[in-house]
Amino acid sequence: MNKKLDLNRKKIAKLDDQILKLAAQRMKIAKEIERIKRDSEDQKIIRKTVEDEKIEQYRTAAKRLGVNPNFAQALLYLLISESTREQVNQRQR
Repeated sequence: MNKKLDLNRKKIAKLDDQILKLAAQRMKIAKEIERIKRDSEDQKIIRKTVEDEKIEQYRTAAKRLGVNPNFAQALLYLLISESTREQVNQRQR
């Protein structure tokens, strides 16, 4: 096999592993945020204004990094959806 191709595939595999580890860390923090929200008065799990601000930040950062902003937004939606699901599940326990 082409050595350059193999090397680049290994680099991508490492990056994929790092991405997954970061997502796991994000989910842990999302659970902690839910605990904080639960202890606070009138803290909803879903806060549209916070999500909208984060989406705009992602799109801006994506443009700066040369990444398709629509891809970045879709990625963020996945992260937000899973964080929300985790928070809802935790609240129901």
